[in-house]
Amino acid sequence: MGQVLSHHDAIERILDLILRSQTPIEQISFRELCGALGPKFSIQAVRGALALLQRDGILLPAPNDVYVINYLTCTEAREVLMLRTETQKLVVERLAAKEPGERLCHAKEVLGLLSRCLHDGVEFLKLESRFWSELAGIGGFLTAGHVIASRSDQLRVSRATRPLERDEAEVICKILTRIVEKIEQHDASAAAEALDALTALLRTGSGEP
Repeated sequence: MGQVLSHHDAIERILDLILRSQTPIEQISFRELCGALGPKFSIQAVRGALALLQRDGILLPAPNDVYVINYLTCTEAREVLMLRTETQKLVVERLAAKEPGERLCHAKEVLGLLSRCLHDGVEFLKLESRFWSELAGIGGFLTAGHVIASRSDQLRVSRATRPLERDEAEVICKILTRIVEKIEQHDASAAAEALDALTALLRTGSGEP
């Protein structure tokens, strides 16, 4: 048997199951999850993933070891998006005041991956979350990175019934590229403005009028 995967890998697989389902999944049992994830995931890894997804409000426990998927309303998605934005602003403003230099290379690599999966909204949003994790990691903002990741996961699930369109993905990719450019130029104000544009675009896509 190959490598046993971690609970972080299990989280991504569980989110993938939810987001790639042809019809919205209302609930799923622990037994069903173990069967869907396969033998590479230990029971401990699955339980660990479920605990973190519950912590982030993505799954809600129900009787008989069943978990209900908590799809955010438009109002809830807006609140989560604004919380994520405030944390992201802290990251970009502090990075713009530093000399990130070559440490931005990993974030740029993720941008390259984003530009190649514009047709796959699920994969695109997963990589968008990874992009922000890379930026937070450059500055050593571990808490900010965790906050952004958890908020991003909530927003990804909220888009399960409102898939990301290719034209949205293209604009997001351009905005993220601009944010990196402004960080390199130490222009915190312009980077924050680009982030506000990203937030406005995602807010519209969340279904908010």
